Amino acid sequence: MKKSFLFVLIFGFAVTAFVQSYAIAAPADQPAEVKKAEVKKEPAEKKPVEKKAEKKAEKKAEKVVTIKGNVISVDAAANTIVVGFEKGKKEVQETIAIDAKTTIKKGKDEVAISELQAGEKVTAKCTVVDGKKVAKSITIAVKKAAAEKKAAEKKEEKAEKKDKPAAK
Repeated sequence: MKKSFLFVLIFGFAVTAFVQSYAIAAPADQPAEVKKAEVKKEPAEKKPVEKKAEKKAEKKAEKVVTIKGNVISVDAAANTIVVGFEKGKKEVQETIAIDAKTTIKKGKDEVAISELQAGEKVTAKCTVVDGKKVAKSITIAVKKAAAEKKAAEKKEEKAEKKDKPAAK
């Protein structure tokens, strides 16, 4: 069984090689120069390779860095915040720039930079541009007690809305 399979495989390669060599060869009535010109392949353009290199460079330039820590200070005028966090055994502070594309969320709500306060825990996803960290998004950690309180208030509001139509 193995020998017959091997025989079929070798025969298939031989036929394929023969057909390709016949297809490449020019008809006998054409001069040799024409045959060479037809067989000669033109080099591929280098533009796609350059574009790939540019895309790789852009990806490296847009490397996303996640910083988790506490807000040390907020400068709304300069659109920057300073976040402190531990790196190894050292306390490190990073200045993060905020631009027009940055989204700042507290829970599910989007907030302004002015609502950031020192001491709040944040998670900032940043890109490094010209050596500066620019925030794509900043998420402010919501305390569980505050979140539970808001949820309880919403339940009370829903209960009141249900009671009002029943009273009429």
